[in-house]
Order: sequence, then structure tokens, then C-alpha cells
Amino acid sequence: GLLVGTTRHLYRYFHDEERWARQGVVWPTYAVRDQRGRWWIAQGNRETVREEAPGEWRRVPELSGIGVTSLARDDEGNLWVGTVRSGLLRLRESSFGLLSEAQLGTSGSGRAVVADGKGGLWFGLACVALRHIADDGRMQTWPVRESLGGDCISGLLLDRSGALWIGTSTGALGRLANGVVQLKASWGDGDAIGIWEQDHGGLLVNGGSST
Repeated sequence: GLLVGTTRHLYRYFHDEERWARQGVVWPTYAVRDQRGRWWIAQGNRETVREEAPGEWRRVPELSGIGVTSLARDDEGNLWVGTVRSGLLRLRESSFGLLSEAQLGTSGSGRAVVADGKGGLWFGLACVALRHIADDGRMQTWPVRESLGGDCISGLLLDRSGALWIGTSTGALGRLANGVVQLKASWGDGDAIGIWEQDHGGLLVNGGSST
């Protein structure tokens, strides 16, 4: 497609329909396309926006209010931003990502994590239930307190059948399969449970003074 900025508005031209559409971005001054194909637009009102989906623009707070004077992309996929107040900036893809407190609904520490075999992850936080994040970023909470007597998860294991084994810090061992959490064993000494799978498919379970 074709993007055209005027002194007042940003427009996109649709070739097949032979029409122009206003994009809802005012005073566009500089534009660059990143390696994912997303457009970044600096605006004359000192804001910067990024196109998350066709026609859906989101403000980039880190690049707003600093007076962007130029935008460019290099051969390695980095974005370079010239500014009035913050010098020259480089934006590059991070090797690590951080799940924010807003996404999780808590700032509790992470205690256990395991891949779900489908591009997503299962993880347990400090006494705030079991969480699953799918490969598309969707987050789901699985309550386990009623079934396991607590939700302070200390160990997770995905077995060969695809069932998820859950160990708690209060000595309970549970199994999640077909959307149902079941208590499989419990030790009353309150030790944290760790779980490992043997080569032949059997489980090794330990909990401090209990094995």
C-alpha cells in the first residue's frame, strides 16, 4: 500500500479500490517501517505512533514528548531515532521479554515454569493460582486451591501424555488433564513438592524430608 502524509493528516491509498482513507494520525512528519512491517510515524505535536494492525495506531510513550527529528532503519533491522531532547536513539528487538504486573494481575515471584508443548507456557506464581499463556499471548488462570488445598505452586511437569503435574509448597501433588485438576497425593509435613519424569514414564516426586 501507499501512505501519504500531508501537513495535517496521514492517508492510505487502497489500489484495488482506488480510494484514499484517512488514518486518524495528525501532523505526520517522519515515517519508517520496521522489520515486522509495522509503520512508525512521528507527529508534529511531539507524539509518536505505531501501526499494530492495518489502520490501528497506538501511541509509543517512550518516543513521545522528546521531539523526533528523523526515523530510519538499518540493514540489521534496528530503528534509529533522532531527537531534539534525547540525542540519537536505537531501538532493537529484545532477547528477553517481561510479563508485566498488569498482565499477570500480581507482582508475586515466579516459582515454576514449563512449556505446554504447543508454543505456550504453564507457570506458577507465589500463591496466586496456576497460569497459562498461549502462543498468541492469551492469558488464562486455572484455580487449584479447591482441589489441592492451596495454590502456592512449587513444581510443574508436563508428562508424555500431555497431562500437567502440579506440586505445591504445602505438600500436595495434583494432575491437570482434560481441563480438570485432581489431587493425586498429599503429604502433611508442608514441604514443597518437586516432580521429575523418568525415561520409562514413571514419576519421581520429592518434598523436603519426604520422597
